[in-house]
Amino acid sequence: MITAHRSFRAAARLLSCARGNVALMFALMALPLAVMAGFGVDLWRQNTAVTSAQSALDAAVLAAAATDLEDEDALTTVVSGYLAANLRHGELSTDYTLEVRFLDDRRIEGVLEGVTPTFFAALLGWEYLPVNVTATATRGSDDLIEVALVLDNTWSMSASDGRTTRIAGLRTAARDLVNEIMVGEEGQVRIGIVPYADYVNVGTGNRSESWLNVPADYSTTSTPSPRRCNQVPVTTTTCTGGVVGTCTRYVDGVPENYSCWTTPQRCTTTPSAPIAGHQRQPSRHQSRPQGHGDRHIGPQGRHQLGGAQQGGQQQHRSQATPEGRHPGGQPRPGGRIGSAAVHQPGQHR
Repeated sequence: MITAHRSFRAAARLLSCARGNVALMFALMALPLAVMAGFGVDLWRQNTAVTSAQSALDAAVLAAAATDLEDEDALTTVVSGYLAANLRHGELSTDYTLEVRFLDDRRIEGVLEGVTPTFFAALLGWEYLPVNVTATATRGSDDLIEVALVLDNTWSMSASDGRTTRIAGLRTAARDLVNEIMVGEEGQVRIGIVPYADYVNVGTGNRSESWLNVPADYSTTSTPSPRRCNQVPVTTTTCTGGVVGTCTRYVDGVPENYSCWTTPQRCTTTPSAPIAGHQRQPSRHQSRPQGHGDRHIGPQGRHQLGGAQQGGQQQHRSQATPEGRHPGGQPRPGGRIGSAAVHQPGQHR
């Protein structure tokens, strides 16, 4: 009777004791927590395998779409080869299945189904997690495509590689590209050509177009202005000797031969007689007192004094000298440049 009473009291004390509860709870939850952590690792590995398989299948389907194949077996061979080269080893089981379909004569669809092995989830009976991805590639595009070709047509393109010039190779490559992308007649491709040069010949017919900004070739004024001529010094250069040879220069990296002086000439420069200029005032007649002006010969051979006109239109030449002087060196009245007399042989002066 006493022993049973003591056992009951010990059990009551054990149930009422709060010490060691954390250790007890950890012992009970250790296994479930370990399984959950391991399952998270397996889920991360599955996500990595899905991402890797999706990237590999995308590349494989795009490669198949770049070909001209339409047979599904031939397309499957192309996709399988790219998949084997791009899939990471160990992330996906080797017994995956691949299906390739050619749809609407334009679309290529690939479906990959496989599994990835687990480590911790296998404790719960899940030895594998699924990896299923799909990719589709379309040949051509329904949207407008704009292509800009910047073609180099500078002097460097005249160089040759032994078989053809660079500009000839550029023309062939540009023509092949245009023929490749302009296979349809739907008008979904626009091609712009930009020459890589300082100047562009767009044709004289486009001179007045709004997209060009070209200044006028000449301009006119309503009010005529007098012509003004200035006397400039004139020199004469005489060169002797020298030897002409061949020199080489580089234009845009291309060697070019040209004639040059391998032995320079000896040159001397001497002043020459100055050339007299003239100034003409438009539509202005100047009269001077009779007897002081120049003499002129009219068209009928009669004398004309002081600028007075007899028998028709005057004929004269003007000779300008510095500081408005006559050829004799005396200044004209008012400091203007006057006219020198011109006489025909045998006429009275």
